[in-house]
Amino acid sequence: QQRQGGVLVANTCEDKDWLAAPPAEDAEFLYFVGQSARHRLERDSRNDAERDAINKFVQFTGVDVTIVDEYLQTSFNLSSEITDPTVAERRKQEMRAQAFVRRAKAREWCTERYQLIQNSDVQGSVFITSVLMRVPRDEYDAVQTYNREQQVRLNAARDRVLAEARAFHQAALNDERQGRLIGAFEQLLLAEAKLDQAAAMRADTPPPSDSLSRPTLNAAEVRMTAGMALQRTPGQAQIVEPGQTPENLRVTAVYHGAGGTVPVAGLPLLFIADGKILGQMNTDAQGRAQLQMRPIQRPGQVAFRVQVNRGLLRDKVSEDVQVALANLQAEFVVHVREFSLDEKAEDLVNALAQAVPTPMSVVVENFTYGDSQTSGLFVSRFRAMLESALVNNGRFSMKRPVSRTGLTRGFTQVSASAPAAMAHASGSEAVLFGQYYEENDQVVVRAHAVSVD
Repeated sequence: QQRQGGVLVANTCEDKDWLAAPPAEDAEFLYFVGQSARHRLERDSRNDAERDAINKFVQFTGVDVTIVDEYLQTSFNLSSEITDPTVAERRKQEMRAQAFVRRAKAREWCTERYQLIQNSDVQGSVFITSVLMRVPRDEYDAVQTYNREQQVRLNAARDRVLAEARAFHQAALNDERQGRLIGAFEQLLLAEAKLDQAAAMRADTPPPSDSLSRPTLNAAEVRMTAGMALQRTPGQAQIVEPGQTPENLRVTAVYHGAGGTVPVAGLPLLFIADGKILGQMNTDAQGRAQLQMRPIQRPGQVAFRVQVNRGLLRDKVSEDVQVALANLQAEFVVHVREFSLDEKAEDLVNALAQAVPTPMSVVVENFTYGDSQTSGLFVSRFRAMLESALVNNGRFSMKRPVSRTGLTRGFTQVSASAPAAMAHASGSEAVLFGQYYEENDQVVVRAHAVSVD
């Protein structure tokens, strides 16, 4: 007879009615049928059949298998392996079978032996064993009693954890009223952890009517994050001159709650411009933080952004709060004026006027590009603007540079003491000269004034 991948050569199970339906329970015993998988050794198939029968008994109790394992460890002094979640289920089944078999009895056995044949050659035998196991009813009752006792303890422990969650929630509300929003978020996160712990405790009774719920926690987080704001000072865009230091950027973190507006202390902030972090700090007790500004040289617009430093909140607040606080920002704009060439000339003349106590005559020498004696449209235009600014200032009178041998495109070649010699030769009291060069896509002008004396 070809079955189970082999030829049946021995069978003691043909007349076993209990294979189809185990006997009905009686006043003393419960009955369960276990069947093994295929095994090369008959001994292994018998052990497997016992394990299967005991597993069916455990299922019949209707008790969570972890409770059964705790009962076995307590009642039969089993190794702690049976309650260790890292131990394989197969090993736990073996331990359950060994424990219950001390009380349960195998009433009947039967075995089927098959020869494995391949290409007309016998490759060995396998065994499939079935067992009719009877388990004392008082063993079933003991499991049920232990389960009820454990459930009472689990329910009480669950209620204690829920009470801790309520306490964390209440602490969060207290922090909220005081403006300690970061502390409030931390308390809410602890409350969420307690709710998760309670949910995993296998309690079989409804939680107390005043238990905290996750929607309540979520609503508190939404309310608190929605009430937070960053107020900026100055509130309007700043306009500064190149090289001038803008007013420090200041923000105040506030919370608009049911009890009014309160400052938010301890909020970690980042000050960012052009993708670079310029400063990071926490708000003080008044909810304030400021960035110490430095002079800005380059003309144009500079945008500054203040945002919450989420990296410092990762372990303190929930992911939902982190996402919500990412939208809490303040922006500042600083406009650095771009001077025209004639404004630069006027600035130079005004600076010269402040340095000279009395009116004097001045000659303007062409400015050089770096150290090279070159000229061009920029040089001639800038010289003309300087002369115009000197005349308009009222403190200076203009002298023209003298023409000499070696004069090249407006430059007078004189001795080593060229500026003073130029002033003396032209009959003026001072000479204004300098250089210009490129730096960071800008033209930088350096001017010097030398008197005859």
